[in-house]
Amino acid sequence: MATRHLFDQLENTPAAGAPEARLAFLYWVLQLPQGTPPARAARDALAHLPAHPQTDAGREFAAFLQMATKPGFTVPAQRRRAKRLQ
Repeated sequence: MATRHLFDQLENTPAAGAPEARLAFLYWVLQLPQGTPPARAARDALAHLPAHPQTDAGREFAAFLQMATKPGFTVPAQRRRAKRLQ
């Protein structure tokens, strides 16, 4: 789902708040194509969002995207269970 669509949903849902913004951000980051640097994707997403969100949820979502642009933000790697050899 596009970042703008998630943002618009948060902006247009009066009851949305910080928990919904956090879930939207997690959904966004987990939907990134494998190998896409999250920091670059977050910078690109922020470029397409309004500079001043109107709702608390919109501001929270933008803040999460802003945090993702900082060095050190990584997406957890998928873990695979190793098979035990006996």
